[in-house]
Amino acid sequence: MRTILTSKRFWITMMLVALFRFLDLLPLIVSYSYVENGKWQNIYDVVGLHQCIGISMFALIIRMVPVLTYSSEFCDNYKSNYLTYALMRKGKTYYCVTTAIKCALSTFLCVLIGEVIVVLGLMTILDFNHNTTVNVQGVVMNDGQAIFDISSRIYLLSLRGAFYGVVTMLLSIFTLNKFVIYSIPIILHFFFMYFGVDYLKIDTMYNPAMVFDFFALGYEKPIQSLIYSTVYLIVTVFILERLMEKRIERCY
Repeated sequence: MRTILTSKRFWITMMLVALFRFLDLLPLIVSYSYVENGKWQNIYDVVGLHQCIGISMFALIIRMVPVLTYSSEFCDNYKSNYLTYALMRKGKTYYCVTTAIKCALSTFLCVLIGEVIVVLGLMTILDFNHNTTVNVQGVVMNDGQAIFDISSRIYLLSLRGAFYGVVTMLLSIFTLNKFVIYSIPIILHFFFMYFGVDYLKIDTMYNPAMVFDFFALGYEKPIQSLIYSTVYLIVTVFILERLMEKRIERCY
């Protein structure tokens, strides 16, 4: 944790997440603003605006940005010849476990903090809740429900960032080209969202695009869905760590 929070790369990446999320929402902020009685107003409140995330190409960029933290660590260690030293000193199991955890934790926190900054920033220019915004069940949300709505969405986005970060780290073992490494989240998104749904017919419970972009168990079960997504991520990290360990064992 200390290594992550003291890393300049982590904080720069986190600010990029916040920047691109704000740019993602900026068209709605500008398009639906008006002046009434000399006061700047907007049709959207923070809750309603945050429900519209993902409306522009910046949403795709946000999928890629979190992996800039530590997903390329294997590639960096290999090029700097640190990998051989680390494997000899710590062993492949320790190296793979700590690298996987650091990658998952850094991408999770990167998205989490970045999204929270955006929400806090929006609260300085917009009302938090007009008490007119409805949830997916069509029920008008009070302040408590609105806070849960935003918090659950941010948490799910953070889990998604951690998932793609760890998968990218594993696949980076097979290529040392960083441009390819950083494009993996976008490629995987289109694969799971379109090819996986339309052609492979992957069940909603197992398709990462469904598990981390929506509530896998249904919007009427948000807490259970968040728990399921969390367990899904933990299992994924464990499996990918084992695969990474076996891959390194073959090469070293």
